[in-house]
Amino acid sequence: MNGEKVLVTGCNGFIGSHLTLQLLHAGYQVVGLDILPPTEALNIQSISNNSNFKYLSGDVTDKALIDSVIDASYSKVFHLAARVGIERYMENPIDVVRTNVVGTLNVLEAAIRHNCYLFFSSTSEVYGKNPNVPWAEDDDRVLGSTSFERWSYSSSKSAAEHAVRGAFKQQNLKGCIVRFFNIYGPGQSEAFVVSRNILLAAKGQPLIMHNSGTQTRCFTYIDDAVTACIKLVEEAKTNGEVFNVGTNTEHTVQEVLNAIIEVSGKSLTIESVDTANNFGDAFEDIMRRVPQVSKIYEAIGWKATTNLHDGLYKTYQWAVNQKG
Repeated sequence: MNGEKVLVTGCNGFIGSHLTLQLLHAGYQVVGLDILPPTEALNIQSISNNSNFKYLSGDVTDKALIDSVIDASYSKVFHLAARVGIERYMENPIDVVRTNVVGTLNVLEAAIRHNCYLFFSSTSEVYGKNPNVPWAEDDDRVLGSTSFERWSYSSSKSAAEHAVRGAFKQQNLKGCIVRFFNIYGPGQSEAFVVSRNILLAAKGQPLIMHNSGTQTRCFTYIDDAVTACIKLVEEAKTNGEVFNVGTNTEHTVQEVLNAIIEVSGKSLTIESVDTANNFGDAFEDIMRRVPQVSKIYEAIGWKATTNLHDGLYKTYQWAVNQKG
């Protein structure tokens, strides 16, 4: 695949920046698009002078821009640009829906015109609060009322998935969809449970636990997730399919916070925060989020290999260098 030209939207985001770096290591020529100006795109600063990388600043909701950027020179488009994070979809659902739906439609339509393979980054949130875990790729979505902003992100990603899957079937567009499950690692913003608490630990501050801490998640280290993405697009039989990308090993949030304290080597306390006080009754927590991962293993032989302790340790070492 050496020399193959690809586009990564959301290249300065957490997953996007790690994917961009690994694509470059694999020999791809990468054009990265992100909403931030170059001077603020800190996650890709280390590769800004790489001769096989070019950075473009722009918004995926700008149709004219996307039409001018995407052409037949790209073999693949990795669409990761999105609005994500509890605070964002609770406070500004309009922006969440606009970016995740309109932006995806713009990228999708351009990919169809120029016959570019499309990798679409979705989320485990599309399953909503389906109580029947583990979730397989064709399982039902169970969402709350539209009066709760909490479901705007899930709904926007689900709508985008429908459009992408429609293009696979009706336009013969090649591509695949991935649903990420609680990816964590160096470079992630403070909007997520692991990154927020890793950074607090690095500063020697109390960790924050939302609600009881008995909620379970399946935490997947970023390097494992990005490896899965590249393997998926390089395997022909994944075309037109949807894959969960994650591990099926459950940990309670309390266990994760205790593990963060352990890797920090510090004596830290944990403060409990009631989400009802922060977001009101409109926030509905999901008690278990577990993927079925047999489909991706059968397709490409991939499974996550980084255990929680090792992943947290690597992330903590990164955070120590960020605390100043």
